[in-house]
Amino acid sequence: MIRVPPSVTTQTTTLPPNLTRHHYEARRRFLQKAGVAITPWYQLTALERTAAEQEVTSSVRR
Repeated sequence: MIRVPPSVTTQTTTLPPNLTRHHYEARRRFLQKAGVAITPWYQLTALERTAAEQEVTSSVRR
């Protein structure tokens, strides 16, 4: 039987920064065409960027 440390099984997957940014910007452009304006990636605060990264990560897991 192979023993796996708990840290390996509970580890969260982080996406590469460029993939997260690309997903956010694609979503922003889609919303812009629908008439909804959101802040560009490079203007997000650290807290907003963290929230956006978590949102993208959770959408990829689904």
